[in-house]
Amino acid sequence: MKYGIANTVNEMARSCKVDGRERIEGREVKSREVRSPEVNGEEGFTLIELLTIIGIIGVLASLALTSFGYYKASAALAVAETTIHDARGAFEGGIVDADNLPASVPLTSQNSQGNLSSPLASALLPGFKVPSNVRFRVSYDNTCITGACQVALLETRHCQGEEYVRWVRFGDGVETKLQISGTGCS
Repeated sequence: MKYGIANTVNEMARSCKVDGRERIEGREVKSREVRSPEVNGEEGFTLIELLTIIGIIGVLASLALTSFGYYKASAALAVAETTIHDARGAFEGGIVDADNLPASVPLTSQNSQGNLSSPLASALLPGFKVPSNVRFRVSYDNTCITGACQVALLETRHCQGEEYVRWVRFGDGVETKLQISGTGCS
């Protein structure tokens, strides 16, 4: 039978299939096929979803880079502070006898890691070593005895930092420590 098997003729007139199309009481109805995503090949993310994810990753990356820059500058300043602290300790160790002061040291600068290259600076700061990536400057005037002149200057700057630290002792014994804006080791 061309139209299928039906129990009654009445049922056959109400619902039958002809060439894959279903007819209900004389009207033709198109049947819909329900497909699952696996069947029709729709897998993965849409373009909007991918662009949203890329945008979120970009925002998070910019926040991370900003924080990284802040922590890098803070670490460089901490190295400069530690270097000044160590140099001050060595300076106090170099001036143990007030009647026998070390020789004056003209402004000396050193960018290389290790012991001070100037013999006068080495005598003033015994045991002090310059850390890596640090520019260190020192001067000392053993004839200064008034508040108007500068007895000692210690300055350190991390080469990748945004600030440097300067410690100054004046002839009347007043000491000042400054944090000054400036970058690089030039």
